[in-house]
Amino acid sequence: MIFAAMAAIPVICINYNGSVSAKSDKEKSVNADKNNVCNAAYAFCDNKYSDETIGLIIKIVYTNITGGYTYSKTEISDKELYKRIETLFNSNLELLHTKNSSQIFIPISKGSGGMTVKSKEKRYLSPVASPWDCFKANYKSNINCEGVSADGIDYLCSNGFTANEALKWYLPEAVDFN
Repeated sequence: MIFAAMAAIPVICINYNGSVSAKSDKEKSVNADKNNVCNAAYAFCDNKYSDETIGLIIKIVYTNITGGYTYSKTEISDKELYKRIETLFNSNLELLHTKNSSQIFIPISKGSGGMTVKSKEKRYLSPVASPWDCFKANYKSNINCEGVSADGIDYLCSNGFTANEALKWYLPEAVDFN
């Protein structure tokens, strides 16, 4: 009887350890989403951006990916920036809301040519001035940007705007914060 009980212990341990290390489909999905969101957010982020800016970029990208939009793969070169993005993803995961609570795609680009442009397909986007984009070293005057400029968001967040106020600047007709 003692030998039978001892023989069962390794089996119990193996099953226990196996069940703990195995990830559920939901956990795998969350990790895949995390990787997709963090990789896509990395493409728009600069290592000099404030955490508030990076957090807002993560929310935009997360909202878009949750709505079915896919981003192209991004090669990660700045590991410290990527760690900041992962940390902020883990602490700042929420979807953005629209005025009528519908899911929309929020276009985002690194910068603009000083003003966002009107979109024929996305009528909820309004062209807005973004003159602070010209303060960036990578400024190009011929960039057409629909929606949100990541450089512009960072400028606003670094100069007294909250992330919600900065996003409201770029999307005055689309986003609602209750």
